[in-house]
Amino acid sequence: MVGSHVAIKTQSFPSPFGDWCFSRADPPFDLTKDVEEFWESKGHVAFGFEKMVPRGTVDLIFNLAGPQAMYSDENRSSPRFFKRAW
Repeated sequence: MVGSHVAIKTQSFPSPFGDWCFSRADPPFDLTKDVEEFWESKGHVAFGFEKMVPRGTVDLIFNLAGPQAMYSDENRSSPRFFKRAW
């Protein structure tokens, strides 16, 4: 839609590795049948996993930056890099 504006909602959170933020936006009207929302996260989170209730949807994740890394300790001394998939 030309001239339409998307409302982006952003929340910031502290982490021992630095702050991170989560942004979300509703899709344009012509995609609402197929897309629930767009979201983006930036920064370094401290949690190693998330618990999510099944919703009957699929999340497509695109990494538009460098490889993702996961650390097995708080000292960040033994990273495991995910270059092709997350």
